[in-house]
Amino acid sequence: MITKSDPFAVLLLVAAVGLFTVPFALGRFVGTEVSFLQIQGLRNASAFLILLALFGHRLVHWRIWTRHPWLILVRSLTGALGGGLIIYGVARMPVAEAMALGLLEGVIAVIFGALFLRERLSFANGLIVAMTFSGGIVVALGNGHGVDLEQVDPFPAAMVLLGAALMAVESIFLRMLALRSDPIPAMLAVTLAGTLTMGVPALAIWEPMPLSSWIWILSMGPVVLIGQYFNMVGFRRVPVSIAAPLGYTSVVFAALLGFFAFGEMPSLATVAGAVVIVGAGILLARTRVRSGVVSRSPAPAE
Repeated sequence: MITKSDPFAVLLLVAAVGLFTVPFALGRFVGTEVSFLQIQGLRNASAFLILLALFGHRLVHWRIWTRHPWLILVRSLTGALGGGLIIYGVARMPVAEAMALGLLEGVIAVIFGALFLRERLSFANGLIVAMTFSGGIVVALGNGHGVDLEQVDPFPAAMVLLGAALMAVESIFLRMLALRSDPIPAMLAVTLAGTLTMGVPALAIWEPMPLSSWIWILSMGPVVLIGQYFNMVGFRRVPVSIAAPLGYTSVVFAALLGFFAFGEMPSLATVAGAVVIVGAGILLARTRVRSGVVSRSPAPAE
């Protein structure tokens, strides 16, 4: 099946990347003494409680809990653990090096999309994906001192790599779940699963936090919810092979966050890389991809 990209879906997916920039950088705001399990557990709990307050009255009418339990569990585990490992690594290594390693997520996701969802890119579209990757590399190299992976502590670097791989796996299950469910019940199930799988283990290693850390983490609940909703809608409308490379825009948002939050001035190379990524995103919004996955309408919420 030939699927044309959807400019509106591309816009939603890029917006989701921007929204997730601060949650992924929470380690910089709350400190390395707070474990990623604590951060992810509380963040998911905040999101779940907000959804429960808004839509809890419809909970009994949604059968997603029994219809797609394995999709929910795997997507929740890979997303929460992958995001947590990235938070852990980013808080313990230079941002440029972390970005360079995290860029592998998009490449891995495109490969997984081809292997498991039978998505096929044309040669021209493959060049566009390569364009987004190269733009990300230029941004990562444009921090003024370059990327020197030989000087990076191997353990947090390995955690970022593993986190990127897990997030790539999550994108596959996100696509599958988006094709089978309405966004809100899926988000309720995923945030509950994330609260339990991350929050319960966090209790064993819980570290006291100042009020400012509580505010930072809990305030990310609504931010994550909006980002998840955009992702669910976007991944329903375009294949992983198009959606995943849009994640390279994260380096642009990271550069903006570094400038406004930490006073890090972007270099000319950073700006040039950002222009390449934006141009590639525009091209992706107009591309076509061959997909073996047939989109199906979600079951009625009843």
